Amino acid sequence: PVAGGMAEYTVAAATWAGFPCKREEISQVMVAIVTDWLPTSGYELVNSGYDSGFIDGGAPDLEVYGQGDEVEIWAAVKQ
Repeated sequence: PVAGGMAEYTVAAATWAGFPCKREEISQVMVAIVTDWLPTSGYELVNSGYDSGFIDGGAPDLEVYGQGDEVEIWAAVKQ
């Protein structure tokens, strides 16, 4: 059962690249994923539109919140 005030969402299977960071670094890390990591990674992002801010794609990007200010950004990727 889903707790009150919450909704259930099934995320389609995908390959994910995970990037640990602190909460205050999320925006900077998201930019670094696209500008620094992606060009040399051998992967493509499943979604497009990061440069315009209008994201279009087949899988959500996720922010996974851990203890304190620990966060992981998960970006759906393909080779």
